[in-house]
Amino acid sequence: MTHSVGHGGNGSNGASGYEHREANLKLIVYSAIGLAAVVAVVMVLMFGTFELLKLKDKEGDEERASHLAAPFQVPPDPRLEEHPWESMQALRAQEEHTLTTYGWQDQKAGVVRIPIQKAMDLIAQRGLPVNTQQGNNQPAHAARGIGSRPATGNPPAAQPGTNPGQPRNQGANHE
Repeated sequence: MTHSVGHGGNGSNGASGYEHREANLKLIVYSAIGLAAVVAVVMVLMFGTFELLKLKDKEGDEERASHLAAPFQVPPDPRLEEHPWESMQALRAQEEHTLTTYGWQDQKAGVVRIPIQKAMDLIAQRGLPVNTQQGNNQPAHAARGIGSRPATGNPPAAQPGTNPGQPRNQGANHE
């Protein structure tokens, strides 16, 4: 029986399966030195370029400004806030003061405001106002006359053959 080695070979040709030549160490070292030299030259050129640009930047700030650019103008209102958190804190402090202190809401009309906690305590003690009219199915704002108009004309007539006091039967009568 023959023994095969490698890719389809029969192994009888004496091949040992690796390269017998050594890598050229001298060529590898020269390549590394050449690469380092190229990198060093490029770094020196870039450093020189940056120094030249710094000098030109200091010399010609006024000269390089575009003549086409519009002069600075303040943007129109409303402008963005520079520190929105400060105005938000001031607004929250004002709202907190309004919600937790006594004060006039409308002094001419005699309307005052009370702290929320006090208002909740008063509602818990006294309860909410109750509508005393029996059989009134109108919403509370309609009972007070807010946003409603008085009814005019006659109510809609009942359809013939129906009795408004009895529910209407749909379908056959079941006894």
